[in-house]
Amino acid sequence: MRALRFIAYLTVAVFAATAHAEKSTDGDEELLPIYETPAEKRIAQMLVPIVTVDDPPPVAPIRNIAEYEPCTGVLIRYPLGIGYGLIREMAEDVIIHCVVSSANKNTAIQNFQDNNIPLNKVQWVIEPSNSIWTRDYGPWFVFDGNGDQVILDHFYNRTARPDDNVIPIALGELWNIPVVTHALWHAGGNYMTEGHGSSFSSDLVWNENWEMTHQEIADFFYDYYGVDTYNVLPDIQLDGIHHIDCWAKFLDEETVLVKKVASNHTDYNRIENAAATIASLPNKYGRLFKVLRITCPPIQSGNVAAFTNSLILNKKVLVPAFGIAGDATAIQTYQAALPGYEVLSFTGGWLTDDALHCRVMQIHDRYMLRVDHNPLQGSPAGVPMEVNVYLDDRSEAGLDMAQCKLYWRQVGAPSFTPVSLQLAGEPDWYRAQIAAQAPGAQIEYYISARDDTGRIQTRPRTAPVATYKVNVDAQTGVKPPRPAAMTLVVGPSPFRFQTVARFSVDRDGGASVNVYDVRGRLVTTLVDRQLSAGDQQVSWNGRDANGAEAPSGVYFVVLKSAGEKITRRVVLLR
Repeated sequence: MRALRFIAYLTVAVFAATAHAEKSTDGDEELLPIYETPAEKRIAQMLVPIVTVDDPPPVAPIRNIAEYEPCTGVLIRYPLGIGYGLIREMAEDVIIHCVVSSANKNTAIQNFQDNNIPLNKVQWVIEPSNSIWTRDYGPWFVFDGNGDQVILDHFYNRTARPDDNVIPIALGELWNIPVVTHALWHAGGNYMTEGHGSSFSSDLVWNENWEMTHQEIADFFYDYYGVDTYNVLPDIQLDGIHHIDCWAKFLDEETVLVKKVASNHTDYNRIENAAATIASLPNKYGRLFKVLRITCPPIQSGNVAAFTNSLILNKKVLVPAFGIAGDATAIQTYQAALPGYEVLSFTGGWLTDDALHCRVMQIHDRYMLRVDHNPLQGSPAGVPMEVNVYLDDRSEAGLDMAQCKLYWRQVGAPSFTPVSLQLAGEPDWYRAQIAAQAPGAQIEYYISARDDTGRIQTRPRTAPVATYKVNVDAQTGVKPPRPAAMTLVVGPSPFRFQTVARFSVDRDGGASVNVYDVRGRLVTTLVDRQLSAGDQQVSWNGRDANGAEAPSGVYFVVLKSAGEKITRRVVLLR
């Protein structure tokens, strides 16, 4: 594995050094901000660079765990950057793993007791630390090819905070979980994954790991995290910390929540381009990602609310509240997007690029029961619907097959019909059938599984409040696709230097292929001439008609011939 830059630490004292530094919840520390202070930047310039070699990657195949998968704990730090009400709420469901120095431990215990935090739900992690940003420096979790949980320890991109950077190693030792350390610079707030090998970051990851090519970074994430589709997007702000959790969030494997601001906001165009880019990308079930929007109005401390900077913790969604009218609307947005989740809001010292998600890190269940399913998208009438389900029992205790079932009913029916899951042809795959239905029926269903440790998981995750719905074709079943007179396929997307439009026309005659931006303005013409019937292709190098580089964003390739038109979306990333 390649060698990367690393930083040899000096022994230094780091202070917030800001005019309006945030005080900790108990007033016992002036907290370091999420960004580097001027003092830290000076310290970083004094640090001596050396070279190290990454640990070998985990045993393949590797699966990076998504935020919304089962959790047993959260990681926070004392002195605190969150309120006790939020801690009490989280302690109802999971263990609070609190990083605290030996000098502060007794004070922390007393303050937790005074604020009615049950100490039997707290594990004290006795380690020195520099800051409250456990999301950014905390552990990332994967399952390796043996099915064992492994902690991935990236290099925290705050070089003057050495104690924070080693917290994942300390946690691995405490929990007896192997730790794989690597020197690629990153921050947890600038990374999100959906658990199937598709992840997103802003282009901060490219800028900070400048000594690696973009392909080397993508290869690295495949080798260490099992990520085969690493989507790196231009950040939506010109300044700030450039973390993706400030403006986007996975809600599930198919859905991404994206910030929405007023059209006169300085970041409006960049946000809209980012939302359109995500909506143009395929998810691991073979469909395009669904993009939902959450309105983020202005806040008193400047810029706009960071409602995407929330925490999904098992069946709860914990949302930052900013003391504005938009708080209630944000709660309603989450409730509509995630039926069955308990959505709660919490006040704090939140900013537009610093909120609840930044200060809390989920600890995933190393023995989780994972239920995965690609939802049915439709069904022909008169034919049983086959439902395929993946059940992965990480406890290795075994599945309680009497409690592993598919439940279905016609929408509006009083009760569900249970159907037992049966082994399919591959390990961990199961199947069941929904009875054939008449034309026009609408079916809803969910899956529930239980292992022999008592863990129960469903898909959707809040079933039966949330269910999957299937429309049965009202005429003659699923109709075969109509043969197209023209075809158009454009790829790769996203691309940096070149993408190819492959198309066909069914008759001789004039044809054109043009590229338009998201406002409908012509960028360049790729083809405009007489063509013979058959297959054709033309490339676009990402430049406009004058030869200038087109900016990053979403573009539309439009094929016109014989009075017909086909449009395909393509994403250019610089």
